[in-house]
Amino acid sequence: MNKCKVCDAAAAPRAVLFEDEDLVAYLPEDAVTTAHVVVATKRHFPSIFEAPDYLVAWAFAIANKLSKVLIESLNMQGLNTLVQIGRGSEHFTINIIPRFENDGLKLMWNPSKGDMDELKNVQGAFNSATSGKWIFETKGKVQEEKSEKNNVLKPVAGEENYLLKQLHRYP
Repeated sequence: MNKCKVCDAAAAPRAVLFEDEDLVAYLPEDAVTTAHVVVATKRHFPSIFEAPDYLVAWAFAIANKLSKVLIESLNMQGLNTLVQIGRGSEHFTINIIPRFENDGLKLMWNPSKGDMDELKNVQGAFNSATSGKWIFETKGKVQEEKSEKNNVLKPVAGEENYLLKQLHRYP
């Protein structure tokens, strides 16, 4: 057994739902609800910030597909998707948590209307930090793309952008 909880879980073939060279999706022994699924990088990345962009995109694509299967096959009342950062994990993980009536899980917060000045300050800080440019890592290279209209991402010529393609699935 490894000292890494995610590596140990990924090595248990009875719990693995999906696996490729970069990711593993499995049913954790310490699930918070029935059919709780964890999508994790195989390499150690302590958070989403250290994982390359292409791997983050792939992890969310797999989480999306697994979520669809869960929704179609279980009598769920909802689903929460949480990115875990910290808490001792050495992997970037996405938790897919099916929700059932009376599941006992409390994920509650009290949203309130944001202060417009504060929102504008956050927007300004974000725009300053990005300088209107987005830099993405694809497998084997880094791409920089600047969009002229509202910093909307545009595909790089000749390459399919999976994330943008997914946006067109919904009306």
